[in-house]
Amino acid sequence: MTGSRVLVHQSIADRAKTELTSRIKAVRPGPAADVTSEMGPLIDKQSVLRVNKEVEEAIASGAKVLLRGGPASEPALKDGAFYYPTLLEVHNPSLSIVQNEVFGPVQTLQTFETEEEAILLANDTMYGLSACIWTKDAARQIRVSRQLDAGLISINSWANLAMEFEEGRFKASGLGRLGGVAPLEDFLEYKQITQDYIPTQH
Repeated sequence: MTGSRVLVHQSIADRAKTELTSRIKAVRPGPAADVTSEMGPLIDKQSVLRVNKEVEEAIASGAKVLLRGGPASEPALKDGAFYYPTLLEVHNPSLSIVQNEVFGPVQTLQTFETEEEAILLANDTMYGLSACIWTKDAARQIRVSRQLDAGLISINSWANLAMEFEEGRFKASGLGRLGGVAPLEDFLEYKQITQDYIPTQH
């Protein structure tokens, strides 16, 4: 449940971009055996090339670079599948980098003016695994949650998964549910048996 898309209100956009860039820039990729590592490698070098190509295509299509990560070049990491995280500001929600799952350390940032616009942007994708809402407005938390097309909504937290409740995904993110009672349906087959009763003859 990677938080790959960040939607920020225009009033705090500048501050959000500055602080998010600083936080992401500080992330240290490295092997799991290194206790100073904060992010491991991608699955293979081919994935590094794929992710980097998607980033380059997004930039060529108008995405603004806030932080350009990329394949690790230092001697200790260059032979592995390490990729420094990238942050892109996007104004065109139809870009592939927004619409498709990158499966790499790439985050996009979009701004909005109204709550309605934020909901439209959030739902403007074929995927719906999870989402989060950050707000001090208690009424807005529930109002927006009910309108988001995602199977897990976390409020003022990220991927706040409780396995005692049903959890699943919407749209192209998959079918089925985990946790709670609903998943039991996947292991059951229902059979309907009906019988007509013929009146006895006397």
